[in-house]
Amino acid sequence: MRPNIAISLATLLIAAPVAAMADPDPAPQYSSNQFVSAILAGPMPCPAGQSQESCDASPRTRRWTLAPTTQVTSTPRPGARAGYAGAVLRTRGSAQFNADLAAAESCARVTAQDLCVTFRKNSDEITSQGQANLRAAALGLKSDSLATLTFEVAGYTDASGAAAHNLTLSSRRADSVKAYLVGQGVAERRLKTEGYGSAHLADPANPTSPQNRRVELHRLN
Repeated sequence: MRPNIAISLATLLIAAPVAAMADPDPAPQYSSNQFVSAILAGPMPCPAGQSQESCDASPRTRRWTLAPTTQVTSTPRPGARAGYAGAVLRTRGSAQFNADLAAAESCARVTAQDLCVTFRKNSDEITSQGQANLRAAALGLKSDSLATLTFEVAGYTDASGAAAHNLTLSSRRADSVKAYLVGQGVAERRLKTEGYGSAHLADPANPTSPQNRRVELHRLN
């Protein structure tokens, strides 16, 4: 056997197990029914006639993931809508394999606070695991239980990087999630997008924590 052929065969034998470990089309980490339950169990929109301040004081109608804090390192876009009742689509900025691995470890159970949409680091490209989870979310959004509801898709970043860049990146991530859901058959008119940069950190004690890199669904009605 020629040396170069032997090397090629050895390379294939080493690469085969690695290829087998990769999952280019992972299964969703939750079902569409679990998604529906998470949304219906989540916060409600602020009732008409009630001030946003009083709604934010109640966990049942609080617009952000956690209570508003003063640990904000970027300025929200002028005219940006205040958040509404919401479910969080968690994002983690890392390489795809590491992001998907972290998602698998952290998203064993869907909740209204963590629907686990992962992105490549410093990018609006949704990972394969994030896409799988959004497919389950899209099925839930098209179900009879949620068919009449509209949402704001709200993007966030951590506090690393310049505020202007974070604001742009958060908007791009929200737009990517909306585009993917629309591609899965969710009516575009039901989804509005907004980017909030690093405003309203989910983990204000750790401004660069991956928990702050997320997308939320704010229920509008």
